Amino acid sequence: MKGEELTINTEHSKKYHQAAFVYLLNALVYFFVATFRMPPHNFGIWNYLFYTLGVIFAVIFPYFIYKEYRIFTAILSVIYLIRTVVTLLAIPYYSILMVFMFIMHAFTCLMLTRAAWDIKIPASIFSKTREEE
Repeated sequence: MKGEELTINTEHSKKYHQAAFVYLLNALVYFFVATFRMPPHNFGIWNYLFYTLGVIFAVIFPYFIYKEYRIFTAILSVIYLIRTVVTLLAIPYYSILMVFMFIMHAFTCLMLTRAAWDIKIPASIFSKTREEE
């Protein structure tokens, strides 16, 4: 019985670890785009705040997800759901970059939701034919 519980806990922990990794990649992409692709702006003292918040989002948030803070992860997944919908609505009005942002938001939302609510994706989705089941 304990072996089953350990396996279940390990599988659930893997979901949080994967979500933390995806969120970290998402934060790094955002930080890269904001730093190197946006036109330069001089906000004076606010520049330090921008980079400080970037480090917080890129380091501390994934740490909380990795450590399995369920409520924090659930709140982030709702935020990413809203961001996904807004990005989807913005696609017709902006460049192809919004398609990339939509895919990135949707995948991050999926991973956060999967970890926070322990959603299991059926193995039949990945099977090649129905006969293999």
